Amino acid sequence: MRNLNMTDKNGLHANRRYAVRIPSSYDYERPQPLPLLLYVHGQTGTAKGDISPYVAIGEREGFLIISGQGLGADQACGTGWNVGPTNGTCTREAWSPFGANATCCYDTCRQLGRCTDAREGEDNHCAWSTCFDDVAFLALMLETIEAELCVDTAARFVTGGSNGGMMTHYLASQMPETFAAVLPIYGLPLQGMLNVPAPLAHVSILQFHDRWDTTIPVLGGKSSQGWLYTPLDT
Repeated sequence: MRNLNMTDKNGLHANRRYAVRIPSSYDYERPQPLPLLLYVHGQTGTAKGDISPYVAIGEREGFLIISGQGLGADQACGTGWNVGPTNGTCTREAWSPFGANATCCYDTCRQLGRCTDAREGEDNHCAWSTCFDDVAFLALMLETIEAELCVDTAARFVTGGSNGGMMTHYLASQMPETFAAVLPIYGLPLQGMLNVPAPLAHVSILQFHDRWDTTIPVLGGKSSQGWLYTPLDT
């Protein structure tokens, strides 16, 4: 695991961590540009553990794999990703696991004064993820790797599952000219969060989703956990 000390646009400081897997075929003296896969882990996941199924494939096919570590491992919701504003994307049911008058609130959200009680009709900004700018973190991670290793910038790819799949959508919308293709796995944008900038017309997407998924329902709408999602067909 590597470290990146950074401060985001809101003045939040964090020591961010990420994992890098370099195939043994990489020639440091005469490097050839290699494709790069960015993997984004799901809620409560880890950078190092969640990329393990891809390591053997990267070694065999000769591509770099990088994976960022989400914040919040020591907090009630576990590690998660900031996929943008959560206004109007959940119901009271989303707060119930944390008690009648409490929500899961990360330290980064508390620092910005964005934590609220779970009263009827009141939106909570922080019940899903941290408030750190994770797009900036992943962008800096890419920049750091590409300054060190020879990356084929026309062959960058991003994938992730669950909350990582949601972050895959969000990252593509915020960095539409960065990736050749995106692969969200059982991850959909929250309601009202689907954004498709014009440059994404040139980006391929392959989406895997269990049709019986109730945590992130393929037909969108309210999930079993009280969150509101965009339908896959949309």
